Amino acid sequence: MKTSIQLRGEEQVGDRIYAVEVRADAEESVIVDIAGELTDGTVIAEGGLVLPVGDLMTAGRLLEQTLRGLSVMQGNGKALAKSRSAPANAGRPWTEEQDAELARLWTEGAAAIPELALQFARSRWSIRARLIHLGLDPEREYATDTEITNE
Repeated sequence: MKTSIQLRGEEQVGDRIYAVEVRADAEESVIVDIAGELTDGTVIAEGGLVLPVGDLMTAGRLLEQTLRGLSVMQGNGKALAKSRSAPANAGRPWTEEQDAELARLWTEGAAAIPELALQFARSRWSIRARLIHLGLDPEREYATDTEITNE
């Protein structure tokens, strides 16, 4: 079964707007496009990555460490604090029991994505991706949190 994901997140910091767009075939690769522009539309950053699905955690950690290190160098040696810590189960494999419980809660409408993220100690992105993996629609009417967040 092929599963596709397409998400876009955007964040404005002062006069800069950064956007990340993710397209994925959950069985093969993930394409990440990053763009930055000033509020007047001037492009100040752009780039992209194509990663095998199995390398996402490693590549994510490497990118975070690299960008954090560059930020420290540019910020006169002061380390920037992480905005949020990762959920307790981030990066851990899903068990069959967790899959069954997630599917049950979602199909019964017992909880929306933010509540499920808290209950399973995972990010909203992880819950959304797992719902797709299970063949469930994360975009149904009361699942309204479509923004990518740092949670």
